[in-house]
Amino acid sequence: MEFKNKHSLEKEKIDNELSIFLDSIDFKNTFQKSLWNKTKQHIKQGGKRLRPVALLMAYSGISDQKKDIYQAAISVELYHASTLIHDDIIDEDTKRRNSDTIFEWVRKNKRIKDDSYEAVLFKNKTSRFATTQSILAGNIVNNIAYQPLINSSFKTRNEAINILIDTAIKVNEGQILDTLLETKKPSEKEYLNMILKKTGELFIGSIMIGLKLAQATKEQEKNMYNFAKNIALAFQIQDDLMDINPNSKKGHVLGSDIKQGKMTLLAIKALEKNPKFNLQKNIKTSIEFFKTCGAIDYCKTLANKKINDGKKFLKQAKLSKESEEYFTEFANYMLNRNI
Repeated sequence: MEFKNKHSLEKEKIDNELSIFLDSIDFKNTFQKSLWNKTKQHIKQGGKRLRPVALLMAYSGISDQKKDIYQAAISVELYHASTLIHDDIIDEDTKRRNSDTIFEWVRKNKRIKDDSYEAVLFKNKTSRFATTQSILAGNIVNNIAYQPLINSSFKTRNEAINILIDTAIKVNEGQILDTLLETKKPSEKEYLNMILKKTGELFIGSIMIGLKLAQATKEQEKNMYNFAKNIALAFQIQDDLMDINPNSKKGHVLGSDIKQGKMTLLAIKALEKNPKFNLQKNIKTSIEFFKTCGAIDYCKTLANKKINDGKKFLKQAKLSKESEEYFTEFANYMLNRNI
């Protein structure tokens, strides 16, 4: 079965499991209920479910016992959803998957009078309310993320839970590094370390959880870790490229990273060519400079190298034929999505 068909089949099962779990949670307070309904919609309405399906396929590469695995897999998607809610606040993005982000939805509802006032962080009460409510919504999703895994019947579920906890710590370390790098001109090495933690570790952790639940060998874990690390880096580099592609289906405003002053690898390589270039002055001018200075070609070449390196480790992991084929095609997909 080709990658897209296999992924769609597993995604449908994940979506169903996710929907059942989310619908089992309810709040009595009117605003809490409306906020939770928006949060559920936010989680359900899109997303390719790459991480939970990666967990499933890593597990299936070793074990053919399906009991509770879909339930366990939604834990990583729920945790991922919580990070996106908080990420949108940090980046001040008003759109996610072509819909209002949680804080933007709360802000538009204007449940309190939009009075200006003097404070350290906010200029008006609406902004403060919207931000605090969306932080708390993200916290709730974060807290419930562990429950499906905890309730599963796997003998190694405690070890898997510890992997998710460790992954969460690394993701937050990456988020801290991301905001710190906005204050300086980072090196390529610093940037790759940051994206590995912020974005890559959850993909890596998802695969490692699947392997742990299937009781993989240490050698399989080692090879799949190296596969996932390379693919995760390629994924984020490609994500940076999608940000400047007007035909991308990423769901963000074109050049969102440029607008926010984010030091992506594109920006780092561009500034190596011209340290005085103002990346935020004009988005179209910045994108054109990325092309002419070779930054785009450099990123594409590096992403391709990471994919090829990852495939070598995948071969050595000796998973089932179906799982190996899936991850091989998954790696190819990383280079071809919306570019």
